[in-house]
Amino acid sequence: MATGESKGTGLPARMMADIRRRGLTEGDPYMTAREAGELFGTSRATADRAMQVLVKQGILERRRGQGTSVAKTLTPADATMPVVVVLIPEFRGRLSSPQRTSLPGLLHGHFPGAIVQSTIVPEEGGLGHVRHVIASAQSQGRLERVFAISCRREVYQFLIDEAIPTVVLGSLFHDQNTLPTIEVDRAGAARLLTEHFVAKGHTRFLYLPTVSDRAGVHCFHDRACDVLAKHGLPANALKMRISDGDLTVLRSEMMALLAQPEHPTAVLADSAALAEAVIEAAHADGFRVPEDIDVGYIGPLDEIAPALPCPHTRCSRSLNDAVAEALAATTGRPAVVSVCVSVPVELAPGED
Repeated sequence: MATGESKGTGLPARMMADIRRRGLTEGDPYMTAREAGELFGTSRATADRAMQVLVKQGILERRRGQGTSVAKTLTPADATMPVVVVLIPEFRGRLSSPQRTSLPGLLHGHFPGAIVQSTIVPEEGGLGHVRHVIASAQSQGRLERVFAISCRREVYQFLIDEAIPTVVLGSLFHDQNTLPTIEVDRAGAARLLTEHFVAKGHTRFLYLPTVSDRAGVHCFHDRACDVLAKHGLPANALKMRISDGDLTVLRSEMMALLAQPEHPTAVLADSAALAEAVIEAAHADGFRVPEDIDVGYIGPLDEIAPALPCPHTRCSRSLNDAVAEALAATTGRPAVVSVCVSVPVELAPGED
């Protein structure tokens, strides 16, 4: 089921489609915020904010005591307005939360005059939700591009099958690599973090992926193993546990591992949220960080939250530059040409 946020995102564009569908012209009265909320399934406050966006765009007009009216007739030219859709997965009760991103804001610079519509893709019924969002965007204007952030394989396959112009933020398996991607250099992240902890004398490692269905998990694991082998450490020096971001599962796995006499002493986490959960679990079991257990993590493409005071990788190139490269590389090129923009990383040692 879609969240309140997903119902509110893209609401101005849906209101514009409603104005066109009903054939409203300049001066015609429009709904109140309460009526719009009931029609679109949102709160009155959410509808009011969306209407205010259209007021600022000169599409609606509000006058005290007279209500809201249509400020200008939407011509056929308006119907071809470019639309950009950002798909952000929902992680209800999970440790991974990519909802906080500056991507929608920076896309206005790459698509001047476009409607940028962000939507949260629910965990349940996500593909149906994406189908609806894409159909709605196509009815509102010219669908210029879809940016999909770490979505599920079924969503990517739908975008491939429908030949929707898409840029993926995240990794893909080889059977779907016709979609252009922007991704963190996970091999580089694995090398930097693993070398850092080996240099500190660690010999037992734990890798915690955020989710299991991402190709980047394999890339990170393989490169970390390569580094350990280079230093003469055995094949079982690196363990991996997959919790799919579930806090309860993570805590139980951590408790079981820490109870072992030869437990891992260095944890490589896929995200800051995972690293923070590991630190909390370690403290709850009486372990000191970093004295007993060292924790490091892979920083995201879009660093908007304060970094944790522990070793992590951070992107040495901005997301805005990566988007520009991906768009330049895909404009005018056939869809079968694979494009991957790998964002380099550097090590931020933290306060260990």
